[in-house]
Amino acid sequence: VTSVNGSVTGGDIDANGSSVINGNGVVFDTIMAGGDSTITSKAGAVSGTDITTTGSSEITGDGVTFNAIRTGVDSTITSTGDITGDTEIAIGDVTNTAGAGGLPGSLNIRVIGGRNLYLQATNELNLTDVQVADTIELRADKISAAVTQTPSGPSPLNMSLTGANDTVGTSAAVTVDAPAGIIVDDLKVVDTTLMTTATRTEIKNAYVPGSLLLTSPIQTIKVDNRTPVPQSGSNVQVFVPSFGFGLTLDDNTTSTNGIVVQYDTTSKLIDVLPTPLGGICLLYTSPSPRD
Repeated sequence: VTSVNGSVTGGDIDANGSSVINGNGVVFDTIMAGGDSTITSKAGAVSGTDITTTGSSEITGDGVTFNAIRTGVDSTITSTGDITGDTEIAIGDVTNTAGAGGLPGSLNIRVIGGRNLYLQATNELNLTDVQVADTIELRADKISAAVTQTPSGPSPLNMSLTGANDTVGTSAAVTVDAPAGIIVDDLKVVDTTLMTTATRTEIKNAYVPGSLLLTSPIQTIKVDNRTPVPQSGSNVQVFVPSFGFGLTLDDNTTSTNGIVVQYDTTSKLIDVLPTPLGGICLLYTSPSPRD
């Protein structure tokens, strides 16, 4: 279905093979395709109900709204505005970009799942139920996500948390249910809270101008780069004011090339600073009665 100068509005499509819709604005009801589904709006929004394909689904528009997308292969949405939907499930990869080209855009999807998820928005990512098998990249100025690795293991979940286009984001509040562990390749956010069921979390490359609070079933690690003053509320406190760092929490053992300013008796430390730093004092603290 192609409209050269106008919009495409309404109707159900039941295609034995692939479905292709082009227009300046697209509104659809239900699309069922025995192959791929492609919707392209050159100048206008895409809005519809459900898409079900045995192949892949690809949507491009200035704002995308839907109820449910379920694909047998991959799902891709590119929007120069917002992306809003209830459910998006792919057997393969999900690649969504809201605010493409640097324009304002947020991504709001209640349930989203796939083998690998690559999700980006210039403004906000709001994801209440995320199901992923291998790799998840969340890139936005503000990130809110509840992530579950499905199936759980046997390999760790690979993750990145950054601003759009690998810049530094403002905030991230993320929970991760991944007992097999987490490997965070990149973390570039001013303030992050990361709560996980994993007893092993490896953060390879972090840049945190503000703070990071990592909570596992065994330990709580706080990185506060606004002040080196010791604070309560964590088992280990780290200070890394002006450079990137790495940090691994494995059960109760913390390994970091940051500056550990305090720790308690429940924690084991491996200091991997390349050179001693003068003027740094490590404080040992006894656990509080609640510990």
